Parts: sequence; C-alpha cells; structure tokens
Amino acid sequence: TEEETEEETEDISTEEGRMVSLTALVVRMNDKINRLKTIIIKNKGRNAVTQETYMDAFVDLSIYGIIAQLVAEDKWG
Repeated sequence: TEEETEEETEDISTEEGRMVSLTALVVRMNDKINRLKTIIIKNKGRNAVTQETYMDAFVDLSIYGIIAQLVAEDKWG
C-alpha cells in the first residue's frame, strides 16, 4: 500500500532511506550556509532578520554535520 511504501522510504536503515535523510540534511545545511553568508558577508556580522546569531548558525551547522555522519554510517536511530 501507499502507507507501507512511505514508511519504507522513511526507514534510514535502508539505502534509500539514508539518501532521503542525507538529502534533507544537505538542504538544512545549505539553508544555514546561506544564512551565514547573509549575516557575515552582507550584513557584516549583524543579523537583520531574526534573533539567530552567526554563532547559533555555526552550532546548528556543526550538529547537522554530526547527524549526517551518523546517518551515513548507519549509526543513527
């Protein structure tokens, strides 16, 4: 059924599930990198949009990197 297929693709113990998870992580990491580029390069360290500082973005990016390594090595979950 469609529900079973959806559950299978969300299972990160499968290669397909890992690729879906890694893709999602890359998208989130790209968002953080773009935010950092805006804060650091365009705004010279001042965040004009939200309360998140560049240090918060660096921490988030680091955490996403660790999670991505765990997912890629099949050690997450």
